[in-house]
Amino acid sequence: MLVILSLPFRPCLHQTPILPKNLKVWQGIILGNEPEAVYGLINKKTAFAEIKKIASEWNIELPLNAYIYQLSASQRFFTALLS
Repeated sequence: MLVILSLPFRPCLHQTPILPKNLKVWQGIILGNEPEAVYGLINKKTAFAEIKKIASEWNIELPLNAYIYQLSASQRFFTALLS
């Protein structure tokens, strides 16, 4: 016998983006998908260009050189969204 219970509400789960707080915003966004330059170094110029392109398409403004721990909750959300 199958019993289906219907709840009068839908439970919500608060979600907080998990970001490395000791990195800068641009580093957190490219983490795991780093554009490489010569000798395996990260190509910062390419990373900035790609981030700015996507952020401008979505009308998102972020301080890319700030540390993640310095961001507001909404800025951390957009950082996680772009990553």
